[in-house]
Amino acid sequence: MKRFIHRFPTLAAAIVYAILIALIFWPFWQGKLLMWPGSDQVNGYSFRLFAATHFKTVGGFPLWNPYIFGGMPFLQNPTNGDTFYPTALLRLIMPVGSAMALGFMIHFVLAGAFTFKLLRTLGLRIESAFIGGLSYMLTGQILSQVSPGHDGKLFVSALTPLALAFLYRAVTTNAVRQYLYFGATVGFCLLTPHYQMTYYMLMAAGFLWIFLNFFDGEREGRAPWYTSLGLFAAALLVGFAVDAVQLLPFAQYIKYSPRGAATGVSTGYDFATSYSMPIEETLNVLWPSFSGSTPAGTYWGQNTIKLHSEYLGGVVMILATLGFFLRERRRLIWYFTFIALYALFFSYGGHTPLYHIPYALLPGIKLTRAPSQIFYLVSLSACVLAAFGVEYLLRPPTVTSARRGAVAAPARTPRTPLIVWGAVLLLGALLAISGGFGVMIDSLADPARLQAAGDGRGLLTWDALRILVLGGIAIGVIFASLRGRLRAGPVWISLAVLVALDLWSVEQRYIQWSPPASVTFAPDAVTKLVRADTGIFRVVGLSNEYQYNYLPTQGIRQVLGYQGTELHRYDELLGGQGSFQNLLNPSVLRLVTARYLILPQQLTANPAVALIGGGPVGTYTNGSAYLYRLTSSDPYAYLVGAAVKVPDQQALALISQPGTGFDPRRAVLVPEDAAFGVEPSAVRGLPMPDSTAVRVGRDEDDVITLDIAQPPRAPSFLFVSENYYPDWRATVDGKPGQVVRAQYSLIAIPVPAGARRVELRTVSSAYNVGRIITLLSLALVVAALAIGGFRRRRDAVV
Repeated sequence: MKRFIHRFPTLAAAIVYAILIALIFWPFWQGKLLMWPGSDQVNGYSFRLFAATHFKTVGGFPLWNPYIFGGMPFLQNPTNGDTFYPTALLRLIMPVGSAMALGFMIHFVLAGAFTFKLLRTLGLRIESAFIGGLSYMLTGQILSQVSPGHDGKLFVSALTPLALAFLYRAVTTNAVRQYLYFGATVGFCLLTPHYQMTYYMLMAAGFLWIFLNFFDGEREGRAPWYTSLGLFAAALLVGFAVDAVQLLPFAQYIKYSPRGAATGVSTGYDFATSYSMPIEETLNVLWPSFSGSTPAGTYWGQNTIKLHSEYLGGVVMILATLGFFLRERRRLIWYFTFIALYALFFSYGGHTPLYHIPYALLPGIKLTRAPSQIFYLVSLSACVLAAFGVEYLLRPPTVTSARRGAVAAPARTPRTPLIVWGAVLLLGALLAISGGFGVMIDSLADPARLQAAGDGRGLLTWDALRILVLGGIAIGVIFASLRGRLRAGPVWISLAVLVALDLWSVEQRYIQWSPPASVTFAPDAVTKLVRADTGIFRVVGLSNEYQYNYLPTQGIRQVLGYQGTELHRYDELLGGQGSFQNLLNPSVLRLVTARYLILPQQLTANPAVALIGGGPVGTYTNGSAYLYRLTSSDPYAYLVGAAVKVPDQQALALISQPGTGFDPRRAVLVPEDAAFGVEPSAVRGLPMPDSTAVRVGRDEDDVITLDIAQPPRAPSFLFVSENYYPDWRATVDGKPGQVVRAQYSLIAIPVPAGARRVELRTVSSAYNVGRIITLLSLALVVAALAIGGFRRRRDAVV
């Protein structure tokens, strides 16, 4: 066993971490689903199910998702999830829900193993690195990500220590292959596809490069800084090239999304600083239930919700303090201290004026929000410092009178900091028991949340007492070690157990399970009634459970959905993102081919709708809702006799404002720069609505075939109730046609007299080019790995 551990230390540590994660997530092996109703995984499930189903049936990645927000690009929009990341392969060989949970579990193990590798790369012994990896794997910013379902955050958090390890080796050994491995890791971070978290990782990497080239005291034998800079830049290019398959389509898409719009709720300083970390919530690092949490119903803080944990662990923080006494690694320790402080103040976002600096200077920051996400770098730094603290304890004895095998006290020991820590933990327990924390919370909490704050007092008291006990034991073990009364083995094993108990006892609260996907996402009575209608239409879900992405899991298209970066013009057509003031506007409902409404309450008699099912109908959440069919709705596609060029804002007003008399069946409104259409001044009267039926012959996400029952006698315009995007291509009876944005956000295609068939197809040249670049980049990385392996075997033989 010892031989295996010393020969394959990272693999050995990963095996132990995997066993621990397998036990923590035991319900997974019983078929449970790792999500709760408030998790993003509930909505993300539909995206992943859609992509996996498309890949299995069509044989490729989907370019278009027709099921939410009037249809929207899929591959071009990275917020749809890990489409190109290796975890997507799991969904091709096992049920989607199980694959999503397994992706989380694998990356918990990787977070620990890669931190272990980083610490070994930094020169720490196996025991110290094991505790550092263990603490990062179980820290709040890692393990609690199962609560909000933020797998992308977790994936980048897990890969960050690996990236830093490769960069450290690259700079310190001048190895080009290590730069290449660093670049590949950056590429996989981008593929996760959490660009914001990757941005934060690159901040840490950039600061590490600066430290190693200008502030590290051991620079002898390294390449000049300008050579290193060139290799660092080349590595970043490799990283972006690996992500080209996703990055190029996204770069095209972003200007069409809410975050690329000149105005809107997804722009500006207030948006960028939303979900900043309130300064008072810093106390969560030691007393994890101080601000409460949304899942527990105890959150009283300034943000709307709080689904994660910042808990660093009392034992980890005590050990991190010891790291500062490891003099021989003092400069590296100060680097991680700087990263922790930088990330902490960055996470405060709009709660301090300091955030104006990165907001103004750093490119792309204005497109992001929730700066609190960078806090994972605080967690990583604390765990690395804790490993340095263990290393300090386990150093060879420096006092000759120490018993054999014991760790003797060095000349200078951290007794004072340990006493201070003991006093802090005792003070916290006294404040919790006496109500001092309660007084503090009541002075900070929103009056509307005082009840939630009160509900969390009991858990806060328990946490204060729990960490007092565990921290006290840890301090006792450390004192015993410093006095030479404990051997190295019992010291690090005791500390590892304390770290695991401390972190697990808090983060297990965030792990919630649901029945298997076959139960959680089973068809309900509402969807069974809707699916009885075989046409192509959309549903407006106003009952809470249908406002998100359940309907797409049943193959039902909806007017809204849960996404966040849908097409900006579609948002405006519906009255603005978030408010959607035009959602029930009759003209807008006709345009988006809405046919059904799902409401939480029954309507009074209304000739515009007809009740389906005779009364309340059961929902998948074991509630009830009312299903109505609109008595008048337009088909998915139809012929229109005229096209009129009007400015966008005028088109939006004609469509949405009452009393304009606009009839979408008589004219399509196209932009002023459209290749067809007439000016309003040239209109002498609009043709009557064309009743010719247009049948959808093929509907396969990326391809739509439309058959015109009676060929038009004169040139006409085929309106399609699908969002316009530049990737749409059309053929009319096999000949290239034009696709133009019409009715502000949708599609119109001019068709000549006698036309019979129109085919719409999404074709992304950005994806096609990006795919080639990605494959070539991955081939380069694989070749480097093969060459490195060959050289290692050759050197071993020699």
